[in-house]
Amino acid sequence: MFCNKKLLFVLFCLLLSGMSNGQIIRNRYIAIQGGAIDFSTRWLKNPQPQNHRISAFSCIEYGYPISDFFTVYSNISLGHLKNMGADFQSEIGSDFFRIGLGLLLNPNNGKFFLNNRSKMIEPYGIIGYNFDIINQNPTAGFNRTIGSVCFGAGFWTPIADKLCVGYRYSINQRLAQDYRTFNQHTIGMLISLGDNSAD
Repeated sequence: MFCNKKLLFVLFCLLLSGMSNGQIIRNRYIAIQGGAIDFSTRWLKNPQPQNHRISAFSCIEYGYPISDFFTVYSNISLGHLKNMGADFQSEIGSDFFRIGLGLLLNPNNGKFFLNNRSKMIEPYGIIGYNFDIINQNPTAGFNRTIGSVCFGAGFWTPIADKLCVGYRYSINQRLAQDYRTFNQHTIGMLISLGDNSAD
């Protein structure tokens, strides 16, 4: 049930791109964001029992459009990983540093959908790769570096000239250590750096 809701949200954001004017993501931007990581949701079907502790992070992101459809993004995050696994006590955790790289997809930029020029919301899809450097806790026994791939969807909505707020949801799959899957919820503020739309 939870899985269906999350997948419906991703599809909903992509389909709503037909209502977007496609102008936010077509500009270079800087986004300041924060969010939460959750390993414990049942539908993720992780290979080991999970606790319910939420890990927090903060992030700064830069985006640059490379075509009508795609914007390349890179980001740097700092956070504290609390959910080291169900076998570890609540005080067991680790700070982490993350480097992310990927693509944002706005189908309306390429007129994939009929163009209804509403400026209220701009949904997008996302696919990317994260590289985490963990301040290893010897008790937890985690590797110092862990990679993960992610996909999801989100939206930006303007609140002032060149200023937007938004939300992003992604599903992330670790590629090492415990191969756990996690949800990531991100909220933030985007600052447009000018109209340099990809031609």
